[in-house]
Amino acid sequence: MQDLGTLGGTTSYAYGINDSGAVVGYAFKAGNVQHAFLYTSGAMLDLNTLLPTGSGWSVLTTARAINDHGQIVGTGTYNGQTMAFLMEIPEPSSALLLLGLTGTASMLRRRSRQDRGATQT
Repeated sequence: MQDLGTLGGTTSYAYGINDSGAVVGYAFKAGNVQHAFLYTSGAMLDLNTLLPTGSGWSVLTTARAINDHGQIVGTGTYNGQTMAFLMEIPEPSSALLLLGLTGTASMLRRRSRQDRGATQT
């Protein structure tokens, strides 16, 4: 058993682990604010610190699963709405992360427009 720690709050919850031992879940920061995390190499990382400026994501609240390719799925707030996200943790370049988040945001915008169009007919 391994104590993962927290992001400054009192509680953390793990939801997924991959074959490399990377763990994802959510933890509370000081002030009882919930953020998604990745625990790897003995340290907990707030996934919100990896969000590119202007991405539309205001907060990633929960990371639910991680696969052996470093792809993380979870939920967060995108342009004021709760949405699912797919984040790719790069090895070794951060360019993949930026492309993954940008692509996901674009896909979510297209789906949102399509859903609105389907309900307005």
